[in-house]
Amino acid sequence: MDHNAIPVTEALDPCRDSDEVIQQNVTFVDELISAVPGSAKGLNTIKKYRLNTDLLDMRRGQWLKKLLKTVADIEAVMIEEGRNKVTDSEKKTLLRYMSPDQPYSLMSEVYLKTHFPNLIA
Repeated sequence: MDHNAIPVTEALDPCRDSDEVIQQNVTFVDELISAVPGSAKGLNTIKKYRLNTDLLDMRRGQWLKKLLKTVADIEAVMIEEGRNKVTDSEKKTLLRYMSPDQPYSLMSEVYLKTHFPNLIA
């Protein structure tokens, strides 16, 4: 189906739909966006707004690279200082990636919760 043929009402709207609703319909594997299995609304959103283009995958990949560098830097300091927990400041830095005012905040949240849950707990 052509993206123009998908009615806006059959896709997610970040101005109308809550973060929770969006997360119930769209997810990420690394920088690749996908619909939650069984979510027609998630699939329609990806198709309607062409969220799975190579350009967007590349931009999300660049964001993840930045996020991973931040994680690596924090982990290096933790090792150097012999700590097994992040400081409040380090946790705040990581949580900033998940803030709704940041690009790719949902992807960052999914990635951190999947790969580094101990750093943001």
